[in-house]
Amino acid sequence: MHNDLAKAAAEKVAGRMSSLDARRVFLAVQAIFDDEQADPEEAVRETRALDPTGQAQVIAALVELSEVLRQAREEARGKEKFTEQIIALMERAEALDPSVHTVGDAVRVLEAHGEPVGMSEEALEISLDVPSND
Repeated sequence: MHNDLAKAAAEKVAGRMSSLDARRVFLAVQAIFDDEQADPEEAVRETRALDPTGQAQVIAALVELSEVLRQAREEARGKEKFTEQIIALMERAEALDPSVHTVGDAVRVLEAHGEPVGMSEEALEISLDVPSND
């Protein structure tokens, strides 16, 4: 997996599987996400070799893992959009006052110049809670 959340979710899902064979196959399928050299055809063959209960467990686990990955992508897109909004806010404020160094500074400068901040109070509180690297 390309992110720790998905890997942890895969391990949690595998731990709940009652069939040891299904767990082994699921972990092999999950490894395909990690290794571009892995053979997906072998994972399909191994899944088909399981009894119907094991096959159902592998499929259910993959569906659950897909949902975790979808949620992680959605969260990443939200963080990216939030970051873009903060950057735009900072750039607008710096154009008015080059001494702006923080989001708080940017908000004060924009408000002092009668400019709309363009972000909700809640979003600004979140951004102000993030520690800086200073």
